[in-house]
Amino acid sequence: MSKTNTVVLKDITKIFASQREATKVVAVDEFNIEIKEGELVTLLGPSGCGKTTTLRMIAGFETPSSGQILFSGKDVSKVPPNKRDTAMVFQSYGLFPHMTVRANIGYGLRFKKLDKEKIKEETDKIMELVGLSGYGDRNPGELSGGQQQRVALARSLVIEPEVLLFDEPLSNLDAKLRENMRDEIRKLQKRLSITSVYVTHDQIEAMSISDRIVVMNKGKIEQVGCPEEIYYHPSNKFVADFIGKVNFIPGKVVGRKGESLDIEIEGSVINDVASTQYSKGKDELVVVLRPEAIEIKPKGEGRLAADVIRKTYLGSYIEYVLELKDKNVITVHQFNPLHKVSFSVGDEVNIDFAEKDLHLISE
Repeated sequence: MSKTNTVVLKDITKIFASQREATKVVAVDEFNIEIKEGELVTLLGPSGCGKTTTLRMIAGFETPSSGQILFSGKDVSKVPPNKRDTAMVFQSYGLFPHMTVRANIGYGLRFKKLDKEKIKEETDKIMELVGLSGYGDRNPGELSGGQQQRVALARSLVIEPEVLLFDEPLSNLDAKLRENMRDEIRKLQKRLSITSVYVTHDQIEAMSISDRIVVMNKGKIEQVGCPEEIYYHPSNKFVADFIGKVNFIPGKVVGRKGESLDIEIEGSVINDVASTQYSKGKDELVVVLRPEAIEIKPKGEGRLAADVIRKTYLGSYIEYVLELKDKNVITVHQFNPLHKVSFSVGDEVNIDFAEKDLHLISE
């Protein structure tokens, strides 16, 4: 496999003309990122946030309205797709139904003017790598969805691209197969050290497969970071709410000690909370608290009083919905419930949590 390189997007903007109105739509707005050699970066966000448009600009299917796309320091912003050293794994597989698996995988090698023996050697090698040995003479219609996606992946890998692009490649697969395939993709990407850009709207998929995640909203980057940073230290309410389940509890600053704050929530003062993303010039803030970080205790034994208003058994955990004293509603996940105290709807309880599990952001 040839050595991979960096991808840099500098001030990339893409504007489309609206067909219904005499206006323009900004699909991507001053997007900046450097993707390191061998890194897998995922563009994550809701529908219409600009992630697929960004991917298509990297591939060359769309031309930026302004800005630069650099491969290994070379500006490829106006270079056509077939002249860029990229390969795309599509959502719809895009396999040729009349061609065998081997022919589908080796299709791109034909344009490199390799002889038949070399093409067979390379396709056999990549089929073994993706777990398709013995399937070379079958047609795509004889394969399962997961096997077809492996063929699409092998077809992209075999040409040894500088940059590998994924456009929601697992969205047509069932949940269990998606999990298996994302693990396979990640394992192959790390093994081959290919610089990769992955697009998805699935938060779990992004968390499990990425070196870094770019959270996008309305064409802009909201936050860039590793999965742990994005989950535990979101930069704002949009990021916190988009990644997993979260509780937002209003609070205010009642004391300051260097980089730590004393905050008041629900009439209770919590001391020595790390300031994190909080804007220090304001007293009003929002406390971000994940459901799994909260412990439910019998009445009178925890920090904050609450009433149980809903209880849902979900196998590995019970999801409780609680109403706090000031009518704020929060969700709590109690894992391994067989060995925990069980509470019922209508019970008066208390909740507890560690200071380090609180993340503070501005209103």
